[in-house]
Amino acid sequence: TCSQQLAIDSLLQKRQRLELSNKFVEADTNYIKTLYDLARSYVYLNKDSTMAIASKALDFSTKINYKKGIAGSKLALGIASIFEGNFDTGFKNTKEAKKISETIKADNIYLSSLNAMGMGYFMKTDYPNSYLYSQLGRKKAQELNNTDMLSRFNMNLATSFAILNEPEQALPYYQECLELVQKNNNPSALGQ
Repeated sequence: TCSQQLAIDSLLQKRQRLELSNKFVEADTNYIKTLYDLARSYVYLNKDSTMAIASKALDFSTKINYKKGIAGSKLALGIASIFEGNFDTGFKNTKEAKKISETIKADNIYLSSLNAMGMGYFMKTDYPNSYLYSQLGRKKAQELNNTDMLSRFNMNLATSFAILNEPEQALPYYQECLELVQKNNNPSALGQ
């Protein structure tokens, strides 16, 4: 999509700026974060790029014991593996990312890990586990007041039920997602 390409372009520019800096070091945590974010942004477009960039970020993170970088890199590797149908490797990396991110309170990585697990189990047709991870993510997103991820979990749950031909189960999640979107795009709410 256009917004996805804009995000990739922005991350590529940021990576280039950091690499061309006189003070550039691979162990810079800002550089590592840029790498694992870039790797995740490629996941729908180019799995090879995702794997290469995430592996590089994981290597740099491991060298300096940067836990958030390790978690973010493992998440990117996990998602890429899940989307390739390599569920064992994907779930292993994603669960490691979830565990590390929970320990260090890296909430976005933690929520994204739960989302990846939910999607992965759905792709694997393990609907009970998909539902459990998606509901756990939804609950945690509510607790953390993360409306972006809450919308994502609601949309994934709704879409899952719709795909399974359960529209009455899907509807409440679609409605909640719509309410969140409307609430977040409400100009009067922005001023509060």
